Amino acid sequence: MLGVRAGTRHLTKRPLSALLWKASCSNTCRRARLYSGVSRSLQVATDAAAMAVRPDYSSFANSQDVLVRHSHFELDVNFNTKVLEGFVHVHIEAVSDGPKELVLDTRDLTLHGVTLQSTGEKLKYKLGEKHKALGSPLHIELPSGFSTGSKLNLGIRFSCSPQSTALQYLDPEQTAGGKHPYLFTQCQAIHARSLVPCQDTPAVKSSYSAAVRVPADLTALMSAVPKDGPPSIQPDTTLDFDSSSTESEPITAPEGVPHLPPPPSGSDTKLCYFLQKVPIPSYLIALAVGELESRQLSDRLVLLL
Repeated sequence: MLGVRAGTRHLTKRPLSALLWKASCSNTCRRARLYSGVSRSLQVATDAAAMAVRPDYSSFANSQDVLVRHSHFELDVNFNTKVLEGFVHVHIEAVSDGPKELVLDTRDLTLHGVTLQSTGEKLKYKLGEKHKALGSPLHIELPSGFSTGSKLNLGIRFSCSPQSTALQYLDPEQTAGGKHPYLFTQCQAIHARSLVPCQDTPAVKSSYSAAVRVPADLTALMSAVPKDGPPSIQPDTTLDFDSSSTESEPITAPEGVPHLPPPPSGSDTKLCYFLQKVPIPSYLIALAVGELESRQLSDRLVLLL
């Protein structure tokens, strides 16, 4: 018997057995590709499970013992000194029994103090040896009795370096308007640690809120939803950081930036508030400050100019 293969200008006569053999090989190859794809998917799942217990070698954080569940940032942008002053309220939860310390990632940050927010007690801390790529681990001594499921709110006062790898400043002449400076951040892949003390690993996801003080002529934006005032967080199974809170008592961020130095005399500033309810990895924290305008294109779409 003869088979006919089309697809070229001329018809080609070939034995039907040859066509059947080719079809069989084709089906075998497709099955092999399918099995290969399933195998790769299983391998990815296996690797993901392994990552849950294997440390992230690009992070100093002891996230296997303590997890940051939420952070509230107080930030002050100073274009003259190119220094970002900051204070972070770190809401943590113990995920192992009796951790003695919280270890966060930092790089080129100046630390001014760490407090237990509920009592105002100053906690002992130290910066570890500096690694040229990974920065320095921040070791914070935790109170005794901090066991699995326990929650604490710590306050960390810090300053960013003008050489922060997460921050990029543009002079006015480098901008489209030519009148005002511009600041933006790039935290991917491990640059968030040079912006704020954090668990700088994609293995950890947490929500955040912020109050940002900027020059009055400029606007701040973050990878979060703008708010008219201090953001409130409704406690739930992942955000219940205060043991005295109930589901009807939201956690509200403080007004303004009370833990930061006041602005220079005569300077005109304003506050911008933000809330990111969705837990995200640290590399997705983003900040931009400049002369920004917007146009409302629809109920869901705003165009920034």
